[in-house]
Amino acid sequence: MPISEKDIQLHIWGLRDNWVNLIQPVKFPEPNHFIDGEYDIWSLNPQDAFLNIIYSRLSDLDKYTRKTELIGCEVHLKKNSDSTIRADLLCCSIGRGGFGIVEIKKSSQTERQAYTELLGYGNHIQGLFPGMSTEDLVYILISPMEERIVREATLLSLLNDEKPVYCLVPKWVNDDITTLKLHPWIPSNEDLVKISNGMFHPSNIDIFKLTWDYVDDWNYLPPQQNPEPHMVDTLNKLSIYAAQVMESKHITGFVYASQPWAEMPLLPNSLIIAGINPFKVSKLLHLIRTKRLDIYKTEDLDTSGIKLSNILPEIDNTHNKSSEDYLEAFSTAWTNTIAGISFETFKTMTINSENETFETDHGSMTWKQYQRILMEDVFVHNYDVRPTGLLRKLFQAYQDIDYKYLTKHSYENHPFHEHGDIPRYGIDNWYDIRYFREFLNRLFDPVYNYRFDINDAETDRKSEDPD
Repeated sequence: MPISEKDIQLHIWGLRDNWVNLIQPVKFPEPNHFIDGEYDIWSLNPQDAFLNIIYSRLSDLDKYTRKTELIGCEVHLKKNSDSTIRADLLCCSIGRGGFGIVEIKKSSQTERQAYTELLGYGNHIQGLFPGMSTEDLVYILISPMEERIVREATLLSLLNDEKPVYCLVPKWVNDDITTLKLHPWIPSNEDLVKISNGMFHPSNIDIFKLTWDYVDDWNYLPPQQNPEPHMVDTLNKLSIYAAQVMESKHITGFVYASQPWAEMPLLPNSLIIAGINPFKVSKLLHLIRTKRLDIYKTEDLDTSGIKLSNILPEIDNTHNKSSEDYLEAFSTAWTNTIAGISFETFKTMTINSENETFETDHGSMTWKQYQRILMEDVFVHNYDVRPTGLLRKLFQAYQDIDYKYLTKHSYENHPFHEHGDIPRYGIDNWYDIRYFREFLNRLFDPVYNYRFDINDAETDRKSEDPD
């Protein structure tokens, strides 16, 4: 008889004292640090940086899983409605603490339900132990990993939601359950394309700028004077709070505060919140796929004609109003998300014992448009920038690679550290908006707008070598 999910469950439970011996040895790909050759750093791109993050995360989860012990089989988890859901297996690791929920799916048809059930179990356990962090509960999925939607859900859980998800592919011979082996799943570059390709483009970044007049005692900027340290510190606190709210909502973006030069006729205080608009990303991805475009040659593409049915063609089968442009409405309305964070931040930070209120003004645009307005973006004091979500993870990854490169190759051929004015420590680099803008430019174009033949450059360098 064909092996069933129940057979797999009971077989693993029967080997509970040493079930981890079923997990086959694995060697996750070594991170590509782009530092082997002097010009390798020019090939750094978001997709490979994400793979580095994922492989490192999966390597840690592999070590955790191999140290777990099974503590329950077919565990009934009662819900408020008195209905129950059943976790196939429960495990734990005393050294790390917390639970591991094991869900078993045998086929590609049933694995589509895996995350619905896993997250249901997880929510119930988190309700029993309020205050659990994402590190206190590990999701272990035993599944063929054949469905694209399951692979994408795993990658998004690891990257965006920061949920510890570890996948094992079950394999056996001749329907003999005693030959069962569990093979750790290793995502491929292709699995990540849909997440990273097309996401980091200047037209996808929405800006919401909130401005206000001076507030007594903490941010009045006298004419012809530079901001005092306490003013800078106060405005930086606004961006800290806004970044925390953005992280709680899993928004990929960045935030910083600014004040105009004293001679500029502008309101003296600003909070700038930037977020990657997911609906704009989906439209750009559609064009890239259907027209086979190079993401780095899509400067001014018109995406206004793309509708929701282009992204979700199945919707035409169930909805008779396909002519309605929901996608454009979603894209436009998304700015309200970051606008709400701006207003919440300002209200929270200016609450006072006199019940005094402060008048504000605001505007929205794309990041590309914003950078072209000199009075708004150039003739100003821009303070500490705080990246969030996937941009924070990438900024950290790029900085780590940059410092490793500089240690090995110095700075002469680095994409933007060639000037040699390099902070010694990462902390001096982390909040500096100048470096962050250079980082964004590298995401928008991996070769950072430098168009030269690396082989020619290497030849020129050697020709200048006196030896």
